[in-house]
Amino acid sequence: MEFTWVHDLDAVAATGVEHRGGAAGVLPGGVVPTYTDDGCVREREWRGWWTGPRPLPAQSAAALRPVCVCGWRGTDVPLSAAPSDDVAEADEDTALAQWWTHIEAAADAARVEVPLRAALDALDALAAALGPLEAAAALSEASRHATRLVDEAVADAAAARTPWSRIGEAIGTTRQGAHDRYKRRRTADSRTDDPVEVTR
Repeated sequence: MEFTWVHDLDAVAATGVEHRGGAAGVLPGGVVPTYTDDGCVREREWRGWWTGPRPLPAQSAAALRPVCVCGWRGTDVPLSAAPSDDVAEADEDTALAQWWTHIEAAADAARVEVPLRAALDALDALAAALGPLEAAAALSEASRHATRLVDEAVADAAAARTPWSRIGEAIGTTRQGAHDRYKRRRTADSRTDDPVEVTR
């Protein structure tokens, strides 16, 4: 199929992952018909007719499935009965809206991924430029700094009443693991706080 939906978001393009979308046709049984082109299996697009080489499916499409070249697949959009040109356009717009939601999510992720990748590349370059012991010392300092930032971020998230399940997912552990780890850390920190002098 031809992926005719495109975006112009620089943040998404900067990730290097290609995002172009289209609406694959879905048969009444829920199967997207395919064809082979240059050794590649391609999904058929539905435009009121099936695209791609013959032989064509005997049945008309029952739904549209928004898809992206990155591998994302959306929820099927049932086609309206007795479609007119206007109704068919509305069905495609519904599928397109799902794809744009996918693109916006990719843009949100890219705002983290791109600068994070740059920071990690900078650490790689620093380690390569140093001797083994210097690299170990520098990276240990960077690790301690990162740990402090993670602690602060988790504390802020917990203070904002973010569910521990989401915090755990963000730092690569379980809900219980995150709760236990940072609860103990907060308790230990409170014990090392300077005592408060009480005056009468």
